[in-house]
Amino acid sequence: MHATSVWAPPALCPAKASSASRLTRASLVCCRTRQAGLVSTIPRAVLRQGFSLLEVLVACGILVVGLAGIAAILPAAGSRLSEATLCDRASAAVGVAMSDVVVRNVASSKLFFTNPPAVPVAIGSNIAVVLGEVLPQITTLPSPPTGLQQGNSLFLSGLFDTGTGDMRRGFFLEDEVQYESPPQDIPTRLPASQGVKPFNRGVCWGAMVSPHPWGTSPASMTKARIAIAVFKKSGAIKQIPLTKTDSSIYKMTAADESTRKTFLKGCSWVLSLPAAGTTTAPQWLEINSSWQSGANVFIIFRESTVNSPTLSVVGFDGLLSVTEQIIAIQ
Repeated sequence: MHATSVWAPPALCPAKASSASRLTRASLVCCRTRQAGLVSTIPRAVLRQGFSLLEVLVACGILVVGLAGIAAILPAAGSRLSEATLCDRASAAVGVAMSDVVVRNVASSKLFFTNPPAVPVAIGSNIAVVLGEVLPQITTLPSPPTGLQQGNSLFLSGLFDTGTGDMRRGFFLEDEVQYESPPQDIPTRLPASQGVKPFNRGVCWGAMVSPHPWGTSPASMTKARIAIAVFKKSGAIKQIPLTKTDSSIYKMTAADESTRKTFLKGCSWVLSLPAAGTTTAPQWLEINSSWQSGANVFIIFRESTVNSPTLSVVGFDGLLSVTEQIIAIQ
């Protein structure tokens, strides 16, 4: 057996001794040397005093990169949240609009008559009626389609608040309604000391009603096709001619990127108008994708049944969704 010797530190002065006595076993590093059989104790603080300047700089660099990444995604997150809110409001508007059309019996033969004071005359077959926000603008285009007309305004005014100008409020999402002054039939929403919030014209809707099947006389129709279009706000429309260039690609000539993003962006809708002299029905077409190449804009529709060599479509600014449904006439 090898003899084991233990090395002991020299005697310390009282001040150092009292300081050393406060050192615990956990703060000491034991280095055992088997050859010599010696045991030495070295304070941990002597081995590691703290972080070096290089380590601090590296840590600060990593922190800056992480904070910059978080700051970069905040605007995109805000934009996505805004889009999600609009989609949620559009879904609510579709439900409200479809309920109003069904419960108030809007799809009635009375809708398909001309307006007084003359004796009401039936509009005729192969006609779709537009009402609400934005969609009635189609009938005022420079080349208005023959298959679309506005409905009986007197009949609609008895069902909706169809006031003129800024007074119209019947086709806006209900929780957007806030009044400039307290109407007589609705209580003040805020205390008199705070005033009343202004009317907010935000998400709105329009409807297109046609007999089903197409060509049925409104006087004898038993079903109607209802198309509800929801808009971010009451905006502009544009009539756009398209020419087919491929089996599924249509082209708009002399177009800029602003026109594409406003009226022909992907995942939006356009309304295809019936050609002059024809009795075809207007059709909503969903845009699968669109892009610009040179001075032209190219479009691919989701519907595979579109095969006309030319199309005249109407694009809408701020169109959020289009929902179609066939209902039975009450």
